[in-house]
Amino acid sequence: MGGDSVWRPNSPQPGLANRHGICHPVVVIEKRMLDILVCPDNKTPLSPADEQLLARLNRAISAGQIENRGGHPVDEPLQDGLVRQDKTLLYPIIDEIPVLLTDEAIPLEQVE
Repeated sequence: MGGDSVWRPNSPQPGLANRHGICHPVVVIEKRMLDILVCPDNKTPLSPADEQLLARLNRAISAGQIENRGGHPVDEPLQDGLVRQDKTLLYPIIDEIPVLLTDEAIPLEQVE
């Protein structure tokens, strides 16, 4: 990995469980890609979601409490995501691909 990548490990090292006992693959986002990704709704910057937010979201997903903006339940745990600058929406990253569709965004007020 060169200096233009942003390491996004959800565990201390690749293949090791995080402090919640969950082992996630490591997601690497090229810095130049992260610099150009913006919220499709209001064009503000996006940043990688932190581990605590993902853990809270995944607990709520397991309890059936999370819907995306399109009104559909989110059934699968999140491996990673991108958070809008105002911290109101999370866009999931699925199979290392950011899903920047407004209906797929997850309103973060559901986990406050």
